[in-house]
Amino acid sequence: MGHDGRMELTVTRAETEAELAEVFGLRYEVYVEEMGRYRDTADHERRQLSDPEDAHSWVFAGHRDGRLVATGRLTWGGDAGFSERQRLQYRLDPFLAELPEAVMGIGERLMVRPELRGTPTLDQLLDGAKALTEHLGIRVMFGACEPHLLSLYLRMGQRTYADRNINSAEAGYLIPLINFVPPDSPLEGLGGATDPDTGAPALPRCIAQVLANEGAVTSGILADPNEYGSEIARALHEISADIHAFAGFTDDETRRCVERSNIIH
Repeated sequence: MGHDGRMELTVTRAETEAELAEVFGLRYEVYVEEMGRYRDTADHERRQLSDPEDAHSWVFAGHRDGRLVATGRLTWGGDAGFSERQRLQYRLDPFLAELPEAVMGIGERLMVRPELRGTPTLDQLLDGAKALTEHLGIRVMFGACEPHLLSLYLRMGQRTYADRNINSAEAGYLIPLINFVPPDSPLEGLGGATDPDTGAPALPRCIAQVLANEGAVTSGILADPNEYGSEIARALHEISADIHAFAGFTDDETRRCVERSNIIH
C-alpha cells in the first residue's frame, strides 16, 4: 500500500517480446472486445492489437500485484520522429514548422482495465510514465480522447486546439488535445521564437494560436462562465427555439449542468 492507502502501481517500459505481447493483449481486450474498434487491423488469432508506432515509441505497462492493469504509449519526436498518420491526425505541421521535434511528444493507447476506472490507477500510470521520461525534455504533448472523457482531461490541464476533430471507422470520434509540460513553465522563446521588434523571447505562433482559441470545441472549463452560458443558449436556440433544456431548473442547477458541458462543433 502507498502512504495514502492506495494500492501501488508499478510502471515500467515494456520492451521485450513477452512484455509487449502482454500490452497488446490488454489493448485487444479494451479496443476490440469492449469497444468494437480496430476489427480490421487487430490480430484476432493471437488476440493482440499493435501499431507501427510501437516499434519506435515508449510503451508503458502498469502492474498491480503482478497483473497488467494499465498501459499507454509515448512517441517522442527526438527519437524516430512522428509517423505520417500522427502528423496528419494531430495537425502537427504548424508545430513542426516552428519547434524542434525533440520538444514534442504524442501520448496514445492510454487505458485502464474496466474495474479500475475512476480509481487513482490512471493518475498513477501517468505519474510513473512521467518519472521515466522527464529526462527527454518534452515541452509540448499531443493526444486525443473520446467526447465523454473531454472534461476529465481538460481538468487535468490539457486543452483542445484543432479546427477539425478525428472521425474514422477504426478509431471512432476523437478530440485532439494539447498539453504543455510542465503546465506552468514559460513557453516564450521555445524553438528560438523572438519578438521581431525587440528581439526578446516570444511565444511561437503555433502556441499563441492554441492559447487564443479552443479549436473545434468550446468548453466551460476554459471559457468565461458568463460568455459560455450565452453560447450554450445560442447553440440550443439554433437547434430549435422550442427546446427549453433547463426549464424548471434553479439558477444554481443550470450553472452546475453548464459547467460540466462542452460544445463540440
